[in-house]
Amino acid sequence: MYGFDAYDSLTEHVPTAAGVVASLSAMSPLTAWENRVEYVSVSEAWPFPDDHFDLVISNQVIEHVADLDLFLAQLSRTLKPGASSIHVFPLRRVLFEWHLKMPIVHLIEDHRLRTKAIELFTRARIGTYPEFQDGDGIDAATYAHTRADFIQFGTFYRRWPEIAHAAKSARLRAAHRYTRGLYEQKARAILSRDFVYRYPLQRGVLGESLAFALLPYLATATVVLQKPRVVDTWRAPHSESCGSSP
Repeated sequence: MYGFDAYDSLTEHVPTAAGVVASLSAMSPLTAWENRVEYVSVSEAWPFPDDHFDLVISNQVIEHVADLDLFLAQLSRTLKPGASSIHVFPLRRVLFEWHLKMPIVHLIEDHRLRTKAIELFTRARIGTYPEFQDGDGIDAATYAHTRADFIQFGTFYRRWPEIAHAAKSARLRAAHRYTRGLYEQKARAILSRDFVYRYPLQRGVLGESLAFALLPYLATATVVLQKPRVVDTWRAPHSESCGSSP
């Protein structure tokens, strides 16, 4: 198992490599994590060889990726033929901005209006402002300005067709899901029930599609990207012999 993060991203509370290694070592002390965790620039190639991974997972990452084409090109390069990747992240249609815990502010394109909306929610005690107020002592106007910049420059909410088109350009198969397991886990947490760690691999396509059309308005979606071993087409295999010999 390997992992990496970008040291120059604008995401909130980016952990240090030492902190990540310490956390992982506490959970699994027999693994030399210091040789498995890398930090790179968002503009650099991933620090792994071609055709390397059987599975790649990202959780709440793609909404912070500015250069999606570079991200998917590196993903395609490092996946083994036939391998898959699973990505959990919010699409643009989501109605709640979960970083700030405020509704619709990420959908406001005008920066001045977005800042004002964040400030109004903040003064109404909606969102994460109390956490920053306690730790940093900043006022509501300053918080609104900095959070509006975070949304402007640190998040990139995309529509599903944009994701699918970019995956096609990277020669990856793309399939959407609706993160049923995540919703189930949230419900179990609310009801104080134990988590479930096994999920059925096969589900109905129609049911998944209907749920994907609705549930990502509430929270995250799941996108599965696969690097094919071969590109299957309707064409029959090309014969090595073209015509009859003289």
